[in-house]
Amino acid sequence: MVRGKTLFLCITGIIFLFLMQGLSDAYTFSTNSVGALSTIKITEMSGSLPVSGAAITVSAWDASGNALTQSASAPTLMLYNYGTTYIAGTDLAARFPTGTPMLYSFIINSPMTVITNVKQSQNGSFNFPITFTNGLHHFTVNTVGPLSTVKITDMSGSLGSQGSIITVSAWDGYGNELTQSAGATPPLLYSFGTTTITGTALAALFQGAPVTYQFEVASSQCIFTNFKWSADGTISVPIVFTSGITNYSTNSVGPLSTLKITDMSGSLPDSGAVITIGAWDAGGNALVESTNAAPLIAVYNYGTTTIKGTDLAARFTGGIPAAYAFTVGSTQYIITNVTSSTDGSINIPTVFTNGTNNFITNSVDPGDTIKITDLNGLLGSSGAVITVSAWDDQGNVFSGSASPLVLYSYGTTTITGSALAAPYPNGAPAAYAFSVASPNYLITTVKSTAGGILHIPNIVYGVSSVGDPKAVSTIAGTAGAPGSADGTGAAARFNLPDSITTDGANLYVADTNNSTIRKIVISTGAVTTLAGTAGAPGSTDGTGAAARFNGPYGITTDGTNLYVADTNNSTIRKIVISTGAVTTLAGTAGASGSTDGTGAAARFKNPYGITTDRTNLYVADTYNNTIRTIVISTGAVTTLAGMALARGSADGTSSATGSTARFFFPEGITTDGTNLYVADTYNHTIRKIVISTGTVTTLAGTAGAPGSTDGTGAAARFKNPYGITTDVGITTNGYNLYVADTNNSTIRKIQ
Repeated sequence: MVRGKTLFLCITGIIFLFLMQGLSDAYTFSTNSVGALSTIKITEMSGSLPVSGAAITVSAWDASGNALTQSASAPTLMLYNYGTTYIAGTDLAARFPTGTPMLYSFIINSPMTVITNVKQSQNGSFNFPITFTNGLHHFTVNTVGPLSTVKITDMSGSLGSQGSIITVSAWDGYGNELTQSAGATPPLLYSFGTTTITGTALAALFQGAPVTYQFEVASSQCIFTNFKWSADGTISVPIVFTSGITNYSTNSVGPLSTLKITDMSGSLPDSGAVITIGAWDAGGNALVESTNAAPLIAVYNYGTTTIKGTDLAARFTGGIPAAYAFTVGSTQYIITNVTSSTDGSINIPTVFTNGTNNFITNSVDPGDTIKITDLNGLLGSSGAVITVSAWDDQGNVFSGSASPLVLYSYGTTTITGSALAAPYPNGAPAAYAFSVASPNYLITTVKSTAGGILHIPNIVYGVSSVGDPKAVSTIAGTAGAPGSADGTGAAARFNLPDSITTDGANLYVADTNNSTIRKIVISTGAVTTLAGTAGAPGSTDGTGAAARFNGPYGITTDGTNLYVADTNNSTIRKIVISTGAVTTLAGTAGASGSTDGTGAAARFKNPYGITTDRTNLYVADTYNNTIRTIVISTGAVTTLAGMALARGSADGTSSATGSTARFFFPEGITTDGTNLYVADTYNHTIRKIVISTGTVTTLAGTAGAPGSTDGTGAAARFKNPYGITTDVGITTNGYNLYVADTNNSTIRKIQ
């Protein structure tokens, strides 16, 4: 999925810049970790820029939060379609001669970019990928060189015995797509298997000099790791994790690694909670834990458990572990992978489940420096106090007094690891928690080594919401406690549910990361699982728990049946509400495409939104950039508007020769029975489609001009709207549209 909350795009602690507007926008990102030995690499991946390119706007502030003036002679930074722009840290600083920049902010007019901070050290370059705004099954990187090895591990177990091809594309530094070399053999990925590809082997696949690679993997749950070799050892940098909140998967634990697991929920029993470990070899074969293995690791309230890579490997027999999965019985925890090299320990924080205004870490050493930067600018002249708490490895609270840390608007506060530990006479704390009274800030850990300084940012992005208060209550589930349990009200659990529909008496929820469809009785809040089994993605038709889904996103109903956009299967499923019987109405699981046809002959590509007029279904076929029609009675699929894989924003009409209208990742869709209304997400617009003719017009917003302005028609602005619905049939004076304006964090009304 494209949405920032989906786990495939979950950003780990190796990120250097934080995308302020959310993963699907990529217009503004900020960093406090650019130094003299840094190089910023920005790669465009949307292909939607004009031929003349787009300017990159740069702003800077000093440590006190004073805005710095850019030199009039500073050259304009340009970005081109699929091109890569390089900016050295020294060149960035030279653009602002009036002070010493501590915080930089970049504005990029591309909805899909990759940003990497390359940190030079005496023994080589360490490339840390920062932001990915690519699609669910795509991983894009601009940091693979001759000394790199890419490791891809499937954790879904759904690829079958024949495996699945990994499709690799490449572009040079000027944005030219490269042709694969004659005889190039595509790599394969197997269920729970790990595929490794060296940087030199990747380059040999293509004619020319690749700078950017894109990998397409037909797995709904996978890990990508970029191994950067240096003269003093291998630095393993985990990039993407698609595991659940209480599951952590990795393919980057070696003999020099140590995993540190810290509970921050404080809700465990006194006896602690068991950590369950699974392991697979490179061929995807499940390994068996040795009967001589030490007792399973337990984690205690606020405690920190450590286990070495060698000890992990020794737990399993029958092969060499290539991938591990950890299930931690805590709703809020941290996992850090400490990789030792001859010049020190490189701590790479990988999982954070902290609150909006809290940053939690178990990886601060005495020689480190923590840098905290405000990005909100609303702290006032007196600033705001940063509250620090600490615990030992057994979870005991440290007591001690220290001078308060103060953060100012756009300012940067620094504190060393030794200074953090100094107020605590009983020894160095194992975990720290920082509470920052800013709704938008960065935290970076600077790790000093003999070979240079490595900036490992630990990102926190708080979101404040202010508006007209309404009566809001929680009908089911508990905030911050994901899971899959059925139950009533707060006892029920969900895992990143994405869409909801109703027949008036019940709610039906696409519980996306559980790969299930849930039912909620509105009057009581009682939650049951209507179809699918949590944690068991797949595509099987069946009744109730025997059926399988894979990341279902959209859901609608005609009152008798439910219709589900089974996104990761690229299919449309039908569920009989009274029995829970599930069938595939259109598309074939694992076979994405854009073909019109009937039933299994039709093809979709990661459809998100779905709506119905009770005769037809209308599908936002997101990755095809089209709107599809399905006749419910026959399963016949046709393309109503848009052209497959042709992104754009043009209004237009449909005819026997196709549609002249264009969309850019349409996600939300609704109908009033005569027209369709589409949240055209990456165009930042709301589109209207006349069902009878396929004529498409832009109802509100202007393509390529994100914002939050209220207004009429093209004067209004949106920022990556996802959801849309109508109150037709409810109001008596016409109807309204309601839009989930996702990256503005608002709900908009269109009359």
